[in-house]
Amino acid sequence: MVLDEYHERSPHPDVALALSRQALSAHEYLALVVMSAALEVAPLAAFLGGCPVVEIAARSHPVSVEHPPEVSLAAAAVGVADEWGRLVMASSGEGDLIVDRARWQEYFDGYFVDGCAAMNDHEWFFLLRWEEDDDSDDPLPIRLLFVDARRALSERRFVRGSVNFSAMGVVSAPSSGDFVVVGQDAHAFRYDGSRGSTEVELPAAIPGSDLRAVVHAAGRIGSVAWAAGWPRRVWRRRAPGEWEIVSAGLPAPQHLGASDDIVKAAFSQRFRALAGFDERDVYVGGDEGELWHWDGVAWSRRAIAATTEFTAACAADDRVFLADATGALWVGRDREWSRLTDPAPYPIVDLAWFAGQLWCGHQTGGLDRLEGKRLVASGAPSEASPGLQHLDVAADGSCLLAAGRGGAALYDGRSWRALFGRAAPV
Repeated sequence: MVLDEYHERSPHPDVALALSRQALSAHEYLALVVMSAALEVAPLAAFLGGCPVVEIAARSHPVSVEHPPEVSLAAAAVGVADEWGRLVMASSGEGDLIVDRARWQEYFDGYFVDGCAAMNDHEWFFLLRWEEDDDSDDPLPIRLLFVDARRALSERRFVRGSVNFSAMGVVSAPSSGDFVVVGQDAHAFRYDGSRGSTEVELPAAIPGSDLRAVVHAAGRIGSVAWAAGWPRRVWRRRAPGEWEIVSAGLPAPQHLGASDDIVKAAFSQRFRALAGFDERDVYVGGDEGELWHWDGVAWSRRAIAATTEFTAACAADDRVFLADATGALWVGRDREWSRLTDPAPYPIVDLAWFAGQLWCGHQTGGLDRLEGKRLVASGAPSEASPGLQHLDVAADGSCLLAAGRGGAALYDGRSWRALFGRAAPV
């Protein structure tokens, strides 16, 4: 067994070394060689039971260290990082680096990606959520990360943390040139590429009840941000800080007065799937196969054979795709609907149409694409998967952004590019 370039440290070679040492103790016919040109060998040799060390003489390249006058070490490090970022951009033409490795843990340690949005092929927004769940009823801490890959490395990101914002989704809104983060509690936050601010919350009062509406879905329809939730509530963002209710004609909320019926009401009148072609052609899916259509004037219910809640929706290619809680896909438009695939072992949490294909993100973190009437592996890069369950087609249609617990990746219709993985930037 040979472990080469062992000085390039990460969890993978460390685990490999530990397993190799365990195998050596169990099988005397095995031999292990660990090679490196820049490793401190004494601790490693001791770890391997005082094994022999073989040194091979070779010509070393001359190296000199020079410091610019009157420049602090910190300032010099920032300058080197920026120059590295410019070199990456110049060599690849894409500017792959989101954040230098020195600050990676500061942003991502303990957090995972729980939402994403893309304005184009270089401006992205990620919702990061705290990994640990302490069974508290309080919202988990979140971080909001904006990236512009065309800026200098030191200027290409915006990070904001929050502990009082139950964020559930992020949307790119080209009509106002910003990203919008929407919370379950109807709060909203916007970032326009230069600064962030809290918006006026979505109207959440429920007539005749002390309860407040809850947001369960958010997405872009046309160039505008929309949201949907409980109880049968739909919102449209007219402008930054201007959200309006678009629910006239939907059945009035029921079972909100008696405390015994609150749980039943909370799981029977939710809209969790939202999609549309424009503001006069919108579909929302809810519990028990409930499906509604908005024509710009009024809502009307659509008959569909689904019996469980809808979990995701996508409108594209003159069709509407829906996913239900059994993992089955449905397709149709207006009054004609049919089931496209059989139930699957895992629910689908996000759908996107890009490059002539339907992409499906699963609750377990898998990412598939539809071929005929079956789902096949997406081919996303292993550095960022598994875990790519959140999807967004860029507002300008240039790419598909996928993100989740595994990291994030970008697909331009020809090939995938990993943006970052769980352990470090790619």
